[in-house]
Amino acid sequence: MNSKKQILLGTVISYIQGILSALIGIIFIPILLNCLSDSEYAVYQFMSSFYSIFLIDCGLTATITRTYAKYEALDDKSKRDNIMSMSCVIYSVIIFFILLLCIIIYFTMDGVFPSFSSDEIASSRKILVVIGINSVIVIISNLCLAVIQAKEKFIYIKTVLLARTVILPLVAVVLLTQSGKAISYYTAQLILSVLVLVLYLLYCLKNFSVRINFKCFDTDLLKEICGFAVFLFLNQIVDEFYWRTDSLILGAVSGSFYVALNGTASIIVTQYRSFSSLIHGMFLPHLTKQLLKDSNDMEQVNFLFRKISKIQYFIVALIFTGFMIFGKSFIALWAGDVYKDAYILALIPMAALIIPLTQNFAISVLRAVDRQKFRTVFLLASAVLNFSVSIPAAIKWNALGVNWVTAIFLLFGNAVVMNIYYHKVIHLDIKGYWHDLLKLFIPTLICVAAGFLLHSAASFNVSWRSLFVQIAAYMFIYILIMFLFGTDKIEKQELRKLLNRVTKR
Repeated sequence: MNSKKQILLGTVISYIQGILSALIGIIFIPILLNCLSDSEYAVYQFMSSFYSIFLIDCGLTATITRTYAKYEALDDKSKRDNIMSMSCVIYSVIIFFILLLCIIIYFTMDGVFPSFSSDEIASSRKILVVIGINSVIVIISNLCLAVIQAKEKFIYIKTVLLARTVILPLVAVVLLTQSGKAISYYTAQLILSVLVLVLYLLYCLKNFSVRINFKCFDTDLLKEICGFAVFLFLNQIVDEFYWRTDSLILGAVSGSFYVALNGTASIIVTQYRSFSSLIHGMFLPHLTKQLLKDSNDMEQVNFLFRKISKIQYFIVALIFTGFMIFGKSFIALWAGDVYKDAYILALIPMAALIIPLTQNFAISVLRAVDRQKFRTVFLLASAVLNFSVSIPAAIKWNALGVNWVTAIFLLFGNAVVMNIYYHKVIHLDIKGYWHDLLKLFIPTLICVAAGFLLHSAASFNVSWRSLFVQIAAYMFIYILIMFLFGTDKIEKQELRKLLNRVTKR
């Protein structure tokens, strides 16, 4: 199956997985809240920050994907073999430092987080051990994942992730109901990580002739891998600064309640970010091979950039406006009135993320042409400032303060500075992007007005059934308005053709 079909079907599976993930999250979190005490739930949210931090692979997955795809296009088997051997060595070093960091945190946790009780510290330490083991398993599986991505076998990857999305909560619920401890969820994560590793290994062994050659040490290739990976690694650190350190700051200065409150909002924001970012990573191998042939051929790249950005906007705007309209009622039913402030805590960063999420394709372009240095360095500096300002903001305004600070830095860094860089240096069609976006502003406002009228008319009946009916009605209104006023003639014709094909099949 060619790469276009792999990307297309991979995209379909990705969105199915995204929808299921969101629905499972809606069902799972109330179960989690019911199974765990307030203290254990705070520990669960607190340790989720460490979980993400320890899953950082220093950018090697994307690096191996790009480099392997590059030498696949050049048909250089020796380079491909050397990539695998050097990656094994680098991953071993990463695993060593992760385990060392786990040990340090384990023995210093009670001094760093004095607002936690002794029971909460003990529970956190047990979870830290599980997270450490899990991170080793995931890092090893990422080596196989990178090769499968470089070969553009996205259907298999997305199918495995879809299965994991469905199975994980089932295993977690069984363990949670038996123990009532936060560690059960992280144990379920570990079980699924082992299963995914086995599936990736079997697929690579069966379908690819991948060799690991330790005899030949290619210094130039090592420099290429490390030079590319270091900026991706810094980029991952930036993400963790933006999205994980808020909970750590609140845990240090505000206490477990604000950690839980902010964590509840973070679940919504994470779903928003992940659902809006499901497809952009699949274009890296394709872009690498295309731009390797002609690095100056930006016409097709810009066509894809505007087209995919517009599709991303439809998805992002639907989720954001839907949460803006129904979010308060949703949180009241989902998490309870005690977490009602999570609505505004989620809405603030969601608004700031609209521009960067609709420009995710640009990140793949940067990686394909190996020009991610400026973005990484600038956003790293921005993240350090964000962290520094968030501490006094947390002391004065608790969770609301850190979310406002994060949103401001996100908006300035991504919507202003990076847009100038994309336009001036990378030569992406940013003017065309903003032209497309501004044309969708009025249709979006019409959707929001119609949604608020719909919700206010039914606000007397707050129940899951009523809320789902309202959301379904809003989705129909949104799709209709965007089809009529948000697409041009050619896009309408393409959508009609697609609908006819689906109907015939």
